[in-house]
Amino acid sequence: GRPDAPFSVSSRLRLEPDGVAVSNARIEIGDSQILASADWRWGAAPRLDISAEGQKIDIAPIAPGSLDFTSPPGPETASVNPRFAETGSVPLMRIAERMAAVERMVGSLRISLKAQELTDGQTRLRDVDADLAVKGGTLTLTSAAATSASGARAELQGQISGMQTKPAGTLRGWASASGREAMASLLEALPVG
Repeated sequence: GRPDAPFSVSSRLRLEPDGVAVSNARIEIGDSQILASADWRWGAAPRLDISAEGQKIDIAPIAPGSLDFTSPPGPETASVNPRFAETGSVPLMRIAERMAAVERMVGSLRISLKAQELTDGQTRLRDVDADLAVKGGTLTLTSAAATSASGARAELQGQISGMQTKPAGTLRGWASASGREAMASLLEALPVG
């Protein structure tokens, strides 16, 4: 997915003084076809709500590399919450890093996403079904499920508050691995200790 890939959008658009809403959107970017809606509000309580569904969704043109939760984060991530750096949990550090960026850009965010395949140009996930929210330093996973290219599958739900200060909360779920590589990727994602 290149940023200059051909695209088309047809939708209903509603402009208001404090926001914009897009509904019944049919979006084609390269070979991705997406049905979506979005509601972006600014002002006193900025927020972005997105709902998207598609067979294959390629977010590389707008968010390259954003699905990578296992590569070691850069030095700027430790400043988001040093407590996560102490745990050695790369996924937790990456999640805290992304949450801080989202809250800086749009305030709060809610995403509902279903895709047979989701890619950011580097990472490819299958059977994605997620409903999540980021608001006031709290991550709420109503549901989050995906299968990695290695065959590792994880399903989670729960809530963690204080992501940039003192994290507290509960995530529940299960994971499965279809082989050695899948098991290795699951173990790599676990916190040390």
